[in-house]
Amino acid sequence: MKTLNWHVTIAVGLVGLAGCGGGGSDNGNPPSPRYVSQIAIQGLSPTTNYSFDLGLVSGTKYYFTDRNSSAIQVIDIPTLANSAKIQGAGMSAFAGVSAAGNSKSGPDGVNAVGSLLYAGDVNSVKIVDPATNVVVKDIVVSTAGVRADEGCVDAAHHLYMISSPEEQVPSSTFVDTNTQTVVAKVTFTDNKGAPSAGLEQCRYDAATDSFFVNDDGTIHVASNDEASATKALRIISEITAVAEIGKTYLGKVVRVVDFGAFVEIFPGTDGLLHISEIAENRIKEVRDELKEGDQVLVKVLSMEGNKIKLSRKAVLREQREKLKAKTHE
Repeated sequence: MKTLNWHVTIAVGLVGLAGCGGGGSDNGNPPSPRYVSQIAIQGLSPTTNYSFDLGLVSGTKYYFTDRNSSAIQVIDIPTLANSAKIQGAGMSAFAGVSAAGNSKSGPDGVNAVGSLLYAGDVNSVKIVDPATNVVVKDIVVSTAGVRADEGCVDAAHHLYMISSPEEQVPSSTFVDTNTQTVVAKVTFTDNKGAPSAGLEQCRYDAATDSFFVNDDGTIHVASNDEASATKALRIISEITAVAEIGKTYLGKVVRVVDFGAFVEIFPGTDGLLHISEIAENRIKEVRDELKEGDQVLVKVLSMEGNKIKLSRKAVLREQREKLKAKTHE
């Protein structure tokens, strides 16, 4: 988030690419950015102490949050014009600039969620229909009178995450985008239990099925919707999952090498299953036993920094001993 003291016309700067047709270079070199134009924002003067936040491009529009105007500003890209501002009304109006500072001001960042826009605001997330430029819903995420700031979207699981960094205990709220209701809340404390600092814009990573935010802490989840909460808990648990020595995991073989295989035990975390730990008997070739994509039960033998040593042999031995014990009962 930025607060700038402008001494020229308030504008959104556009950058173009120099080269043939403005779209690249004609000699194979990377294109060179160049200044193209500035777009005056309605209702602001050259000396306005301008308070704005993150925006996005959707279709032929550029949307960004403007706290001075208590609005989401809309830039029409083909005409380079400030074509509209979305303000809401009554309980759905954006908070605007507060004398108490950005923590109590809004809107704060905007995200595309399907065909809608979600924008953080004081105590809430506001849902905007860009087809009509109308605030269609206000979702309460806090009662502390502070901003919900800069969210991110997991489209696959229909979850929207947004943080409230100035709450007494900083938190992130998860909204089910199908039902447009809060399904979970995560609080962040340090290793001594004190409220942590941070929580800026998050990112969802589909490859690891995880949310990333610039903080970590203890997780607490509450929901009146058991099915949605279970879904959120599964995804959230993967954010903070840590391998434990002696624990058995159902993992997936992600890479086979001459000396063993790398097995992913949960998204983003894998360990080495050495050739000597693959089976109880001696094997000559890893690929005689495993191939990429195989699911295998493995036990964590040890951890050194980020290196995790796994064993399938230990699991097979335990299973054999349990079976032997049952046959003697």
